[in-house]
Amino acid sequence: IFPSTLLGQQEIGRPTGEYFDQSSFPGAAENFSVAEDDHGVLYFGNASGVLEFDGQSWDLITTTNNSSVYSLDVSDNNTVFIGSKGEFGYLKPDSTGKLMYASLASHIPDHHKAFGEVWETLCTPVGVYFRTTKKVFRWDPTNSFLQVWALDEAGEDMFHHAFYVNGKLLIYVIGKGLMEVEGQTLKMVRGGEKLRNTVVNVILPFPGGDPSSTQLLICSRNQ
Repeated sequence: IFPSTLLGQQEIGRPTGEYFDQSSFPGAAENFSVAEDDHGVLYFGNASGVLEFDGQSWDLITTTNNSSVYSLDVSDNNTVFIGSKGEFGYLKPDSTGKLMYASLASHIPDHHKAFGEVWETLCTPVGVYFRTTKKVFRWDPTNSFLQVWALDEAGEDMFHHAFYVNGKLLIYVIGKGLMEVEGQTLKMVRGGEKLRNTVVNVILPFPGGDPSSTQLLICSRNQ
């Protein structure tokens, strides 16, 4: 038995935590992603939709097609963008201030409406990117414009990871290598084809380098 004063001293410096089991919140047990807005509200990409937690209570926000939410991110103006299965959009308040899901599906060209899971959602100064294995969408909220880059559906090439580094969106494409978005074009990074036979997991600015430099620290599974 330890004195209470000693127990208290042992707790100094330890981060506090709280555990929530499935009975504590609505929705499914599986969560795929998490983001936090400027007010400290947490959002979880859940198998049943988006879980919103303000520190006191939970709320479940479903998408238009009631699919799982695989990715989410918060923009500079505190808007939460959502990527699910065959669907993407954002959260906006209704007349009472309650957040609801707003779909961007009406902006998708008919020949690009068929796609699977949106594995990554990235908010950047030039728009919001939604990445699937065969398509990458860029939503420009200012001009309500949607750009689409697509791979051959029958081919083996796949969009695998997207990274926003040094003001550029870099996309690793299995079978091709490392590519970048430049304006409206998706093109190969110089020397990017050398990475086509590995899998890039992390891209960071080169340590100690100039933020405007093109030097990058690239980490793959075997290098």
